Amino acid sequence: GREVASMLFIGANALVPGEVDVDAVLRNPHVESSALAFAKAPLHVVPREQKSICVLQSEAATVPWTAEVCLGSQDATTCVIAIIVCQLGCTVLHFDEGTMEETDYLERALRMADGGADLFLVGGYNDERGTSAEIVQSLLSWFHEQKQRFTLSLACLLSHNTRITDISGRQVPLPVVSGVCITAGERAVRPARFEDRGPMIRERSCRCMASGGTTADLFDAAACEFTVEPWVFSLEARMRKVFFSMRSQHP
Repeated sequence: GREVASMLFIGANALVPGEVDVDAVLRNPHVESSALAFAKAPLHVVPREQKSICVLQSEAATVPWTAEVCLGSQDATTCVIAIIVCQLGCTVLHFDEGTMEETDYLERALRMADGGADLFLVGGYNDERGTSAEIVQSLLSWFHEQKQRFTLSLACLLSHNTRITDISGRQVPLPVVSGVCITAGERAVRPARFEDRGPMIRERSCRCMASGGTTADLFDAAACEFTVEPWVFSLEARMRKVFFSMRSQHP
């Protein structure tokens, strides 16, 4: 038969070659029903005592199922969290405007995906600036261009992840779901909040504020342990004051 150029699938059907029509993807009955069910699912609170990794912006983690770790991310507003589920394990990335431009960060999604992978995308809402829509368009297009086969199993994005809230008489769009997790035992993706986002949270958070900040992996597969590698960065004068005030308040 004729070789299929596209490697982004919904169910058994490949998307047509060329630029991804995001509106058409979100209108797909399978995508719509799974997104609405996910948005209504109860929030799972990952307890502090559970072995877990919470990925921040500019961070990534690829973890084999044998590590038995609860893996995920949270605090996504205009950002998009990607969970790539493979036979041997899964990868979690937290995409923003900056990391969408970094090839090295994007290619972390291809780890363990040579035999195909299920793709779960959560976050991004109909914000007034349209930032989420740009990230979603870029992200779906990038996966669409890869030679590996990705099956879009969840796209809780944009219209499917937007609620309207009245704030001082003004109708303001906000995200419905901003955090997600997956466990090795269940291998099910759920809306989530982590009680503990891991060690060095303030230093890791500053990576997002840093000019010329770098991306980082949080899991050392060889040692099977959480890791925070040192990095070189600089902060603007205003952010230096914020950082050092946090350090003095929380030694």
